[in-house]
Amino acid sequence: MPTLAPPADHRQRVDLTLIPDAPAAGRCRACGYLRHGLSAAARCPECGFDPAEPETSVAIVDDEAAHARLTTIGLVLLLTSTFTLLGVTLAMRFRDELGGSLVVVNFPGPKVWAAMLVQRSVGNYPGHWGVTGVVASVQTALAIWLVTSPRPARDFHHGETLRRLARWGTTALLGAGIGMTLSTQGIHWWSNDGRESFFVLLVCGVELPATLLLYLYLVRLASGDERAAMSLRLAGWIAVPLIAMAGAAMLLKEPIADKLPESMMPVGMAIYGPASVVGALLAFDGIMRLIRRHAVVGFGPWVKPVTGGGDAIAVVARQAVVRVRRNAAAFVLLAGLVGWLLMTLDELRSAMWMPRHFGVLGDLPYLGFVGPMLDASFLFNGHNVYTGTRTHYGRPTNAALWQAIVTLLVVWAITVRGNGGNETLRLVARWLCTIGIGAMLTIVAAAGPLQNDARAVLSQESKVRLVASGLLELPATLLLYGYLVTVANAHGRRDIAGCLAIAMLLAGSTLIVALITAASTDVVGRDWLDWHGSWAWIAGAATLGGLVVSAGLYATWCVGRLAATVLTSLSTRTQRVPQTR
Repeated sequence: MPTLAPPADHRQRVDLTLIPDAPAAGRCRACGYLRHGLSAAARCPECGFDPAEPETSVAIVDDEAAHARLTTIGLVLLLTSTFTLLGVTLAMRFRDELGGSLVVVNFPGPKVWAAMLVQRSVGNYPGHWGVTGVVASVQTALAIWLVTSPRPARDFHHGETLRRLARWGTTALLGAGIGMTLSTQGIHWWSNDGRESFFVLLVCGVELPATLLLYLYLVRLASGDERAAMSLRLAGWIAVPLIAMAGAAMLLKEPIADKLPESMMPVGMAIYGPASVVGALLAFDGIMRLIRRHAVVGFGPWVKPVTGGGDAIAVVARQAVVRVRRNAAAFVLLAGLVGWLLMTLDELRSAMWMPRHFGVLGDLPYLGFVGPMLDASFLFNGHNVYTGTRTHYGRPTNAALWQAIVTLLVVWAITVRGNGGNETLRLVARWLCTIGIGAMLTIVAAAGPLQNDARAVLSQESKVRLVASGLLELPATLLLYGYLVTVANAHGRRDIAGCLAIAMLLAGSTLIVALITAASTDVVGRDWLDWHGSWAWIAGAATLGGLVVSAGLYATWCVGRLAATVLTSLSTRTQRVPQTR
């Protein structure tokens, strides 16, 4: 019996593979469907694309546009965090002496804020303003990382040293400020001595040099826009040094208060206040001009499909639906990476709400790793009641259970099958996180209220946290990073794979140091060898804080680069080509 040849459309139902961006003749420009037998003007039966319509692809793969997008997002985040940090600084208690809070605020514009870090260490228990200040300061550091993203290859040799100094210098200095303040075992609310000593140290040692580095790079970034460059020069090279140094001098107060007539103090404040505001307005003007300039380059092409009318939007939507259907695993991975990044600041906020610990470097070990990791601090988000020197944690609340579910969803999205990563690492990372979170929830729920009194010995809460960190956080974080290294290699990005490998080592090192330091509470008292509060203590806290924050932001940058790579591979016009059997 003769064999009938299959119809033409049947021969198209075969395995699909990716081909380069350029469309082949006789294929749909949007999805790559074979247009065999269709007229040149007919719509694509697969995605509905009209060949007569202009190209409306929104894929942007140009290095200059990508750099402009990152810079725009970073500058906007820098402005938003500035208003938050200004509010925290103004909410702090006024000084009783010369200048009041004006000298603590000093330059009320976009800068590296550090003086308000003192607020979390004031009193006996972390408060809303103190926690908000630490989280917003890390947002500022993240904003600076985005602003100082690598420039396009053709501009690589221009200002590369300054860019790296601005990125790593500001991060290390801000991390040092966080480390110094978190290591302090409480600052008295009604005593100016401790607070003002930190104010002088943070303003002179952190805010002034870090902000100068930031504005030096912003002026370089504004090359080609003379008005923005002039505003940033006046703000960063004149206003910031003069205002910050004058504020530091008034904080010291003793060398100048006795030598100047008392009548000059109001006059000095009347000049100092307007000068601060004018300098801040110049900085805002320059940064807003930079945002407008880079937004046009980075996001301008994305607006074209929207301004093209309803037909253009429909075409883009159809293309998106086709891509999602054909690249479901990659879209799930992208959602997981983005969710992991968004969870980082929430995890930092949970860690900063932990009650005060009295041991080696105070609360600094509980900062852990300021980057994407599997954080177990949400397990302790139970009802807490502060009584005397103890804080009792109750059973996990609904918020903690929801955080556990969100964490599991993120882990399962990152370890979804079909993205080319190592299968063994994928399965181990997924199920270790799942079983570990379930086991820790059971332990915390069964333990009931957890006593916290870490002045002399490890508290119940500290012991459970150490178990969660050693048996869940550390191995799960290393496994997730190890799996992402294989995913980056599968996408052909060996550079990102190398960065993720370094981030994995940094995450493991900082978490191990945090475990060792936190576990030393029961063998090391608050005044171990009488070095608490000494210069050695401050130097050690500043060094560890700088390393923790720098390592965390580096890991955040690496995970963000991988997410951008996945997004680019999805948004770039790819086609799936039927292969005839």
